[in-house]
Amino acid sequence: MAKKTDKTANIDPDVTVIGKGSPYVTKSKPYKIKKASCMGMPFKKVIIEGDVESILENAFENCKSLTSVEIQDGVKEIGESAFEGCTSLISVVIPESVTEIGYTAFKGCTNLISKRFLRG
Repeated sequence: MAKKTDKTANIDPDVTVIGKGSPYVTKSKPYKIKKASCMGMPFKKVIIEGDVESILENAFENCKSLTSVEIQDGVKEIGESAFEGCTSLISVVIPESVTEIGYTAFKGCTNLISKRFLRG
């Protein structure tokens, strides 16, 4: 069974779904993924639900085990250094709702080969 951080069920045990109610997200609106959320967590694949408005700076910085990120429609901002140093990150899906990406959001992601920007 996948790691569940909210009500969403998964089939893949390597997938972590992060959304409202997750311990990595602020408790009140607007919901934001906290700084240093990756600290000590072996995230591999992350789905960020659309009820999260922002991924704060340094949220997943140096998360060495992270290989893919799918950001769902509704997320508006990816902060500075949000994924900096995620050297295993290969794939990122970013929806049209994201209107701001921090300058160093993906700095040092040396294996990032697939960036998909979704259009509505």
